[in-house]
Amino acid sequence: RRLGQSARMMRINTVPIESHEVVGLIKPALDAHTLGLVSLRGLLALCGVRSVEADEKLCQLLDWPFEPPDADPLEEWIRSQGVTRIGFSYRLDPEDGAHKFGRLVSALKSRKLLADRGGPVRMLYFAGLPDACRLVHERHGPLVTVFAGDDDDHGTLVKLGVPPERIPRRIRET
Repeated sequence: RRLGQSARMMRINTVPIESHEVVGLIKPALDAHTLGLVSLRGLLALCGVRSVEADEKLCQLLDWPFEPPDADPLEEWIRSQGVTRIGFSYRLDPEDGAHKFGRLVSALKSRKLLADRGGPVRMLYFAGLPDACRLVHERHGPLVTVFAGDDDDHGTLVKLGVPPERIPRRIRET
């Protein structure tokens, strides 16, 4: 199956980004692919949405199994930077990417960092290969919005929840 078709069948859970929100961007250190994160940061900045990237130490944490006590750097990053949404990128092996994302979700849940558990994180996003997106969607459903690289800039911003009035006209009209 092509992701374009299966992604359209996946329910997209869009919650509008409010002016105070911060999008935290993170990827496992083993994945050298950074172009997507750089591009996303630029798009968000054009819309007046603040984003922050995780440092190398935090990215390295995602490469190895970790227990809730090991998630101190993750919680510190979220709270100190005011992160309310997390974008996770992984462009290598689909099963590995889905597994690493699952560990992140588990840590967020165990630390009560997700909004439904009283925490600050309102939305999760996963960007990866089509098969990884399918696996993540199957395992986490409406908790996460997936991006397989088949959206244009406007579509990406809409899926992220950027309100239309914050999207520059030149992006809306392309």
